[in-house]
Amino acid sequence: MNIEILKEKIKIYNSVVNEELLSELNDYKNAIQHAHNQNIMFFENILINIKQLKNGWDKNEIKNIMHLFGIEDKLSDKNGLIVQFISNFDKKNNASTNLNIFNKYLTEIHNALKKDYQQINRYLTYFELINTGKPKSNEEDCLILFKYSQNDINDLNILQSNLKGLDKFLREVTKTFLKKSPSKIEIQSVSNGSIDFLFNFNIDLSLNLNYLFTLATSSMLWYFNQKKHINTLDKNGSEKLREIMKEADEILEEELIENLTSKIIEEKNIEGEGNASVKYIVMFLIKYLINQNSFKILKIGKNKDEKNDEKDNKYDDVLNNLNPLNKELKELLIDKENAQKLLKMINKNDEDSSIE
Repeated sequence: MNIEILKEKIKIYNSVVNEELLSELNDYKNAIQHAHNQNIMFFENILINIKQLKNGWDKNEIKNIMHLFGIEDKLSDKNGLIVQFISNFDKKNNASTNLNIFNKYLTEIHNALKKDYQQINRYLTYFELINTGKPKSNEEDCLILFKYSQNDINDLNILQSNLKGLDKFLREVTKTFLKKSPSKIEIQSVSNGSIDFLFNFNIDLSLNLNYLFTLATSSMLWYFNQKKHINTLDKNGSEKLREIMKEADEILEEELIENLTSKIIEEKNIEGEGNASVKYIVMFLIKYLINQNSFKILKIGKNKDEKNDEKDNKYDDVLNNLNPLNKELKELLIDKENAQKLLKMINKNDEDSSIE
């Protein structure tokens, strides 16, 4: 289900709730305040209509939408309220008792419906901030793709958290590698039908991102291949060798983080406070790739002094170097046990990070 369809379904649901159901409940509550309506026939007619109200909030697949976001359990139990409403109403009650029952449950159902409306509309507001149109770009811009896997979009709360992390990652890269304050980072487009976030970045930031993702992907290939090698030796080696492999296995996650961090610091001549930023950047990269998300430069920006043919030849490798690495890493990520072990280590380091 793509973003445009989700937006339309939520708009339809909100229209039904706001313009029809809430208004109808208010009308019922106002009507029963008049003495001439406080009779069994009028009360029973309202109950019949209340039973039918649930069709209004159950249609338009709103439960499926909330299930997609992982917040179905946050919706109010309106059907449960209706069951209580019906069971508490009794023809033998006097008018005053039934009036109190109707006031109580009409108010509770109204409040529950309004709460759901506000909860669901929060997600619509979020989606409205996303431009799903064609990204704007100029010749100097590079078009960058951050593609999130199904694992990271089933729950919108997780997706929002991931986007916050992505924003922080991009700011740290800008500050650490370009030595300047990061400007506001804007999502240019979200492709319809999936969660592919497109950004326009200058050539310097884009090449640094490509460097980081290439190095991180290569390092993770090393990690998973080492795990396979250790597992083979552990099964077929001597007892002494198995002991050595066990020790190696226990420190491999830390080795991956430390080696990748040290290599970036050394190759990019990072000093001082930048060292802490690099460690955060490394943790983001590994976590992003473990969850089978991907990065790609879709278009290289052209420097004003550069001819088209010079640009195309110069950046051929940049546009293509990650493709075989990504394919190999995807195959190795089938190793769920070690992927989760590495992710646990990253989350622990992330909690201890001092970068805000």
